[in-house]
Amino acid sequence: IYEQLKKYLSTNRTCVMTCSALKRSYRHILLTGSSDPNVKAEMPKEDFYIIMLTLSRKALHDRLVRRQHEHFMNPILLDSQFATLELPINQEDEPYTYIINCDDLSQDEIVCQIQLLLKK
Repeated sequence: IYEQLKKYLSTNRTCVMTCSALKRSYRHILLTGSSDPNVKAEMPKEDFYIIMLTLSRKALHDRLVRRQHEHFMNPILLDSQFATLELPINQEDEPYTYIINCDDLSQDEIVCQIQLLLKK
């Protein structure tokens, strides 16, 4: 995935990738292509963003239950996902990573929040 991201950025193409990089180490691999925490990111800061969309456990559970017929994730797995989740401690810790809490946002509002972030 890292090589593809690097390739897109080098050709000035826009790329939107979605994944559940719940752990800091997973996000580090996306940025560096390495699991070594001492390797520095090569991605240009102004061109690369990791945007984490967060929900409260209750909101996420309610959405999963409503979508159970069309979604592969069983709500029973929710606790293990929250246990795995490592949110950034601060902006200096993960400068490429931004968090948007989506509890009270519609899909359109989430898109607007992302667009505002990208214009900074």
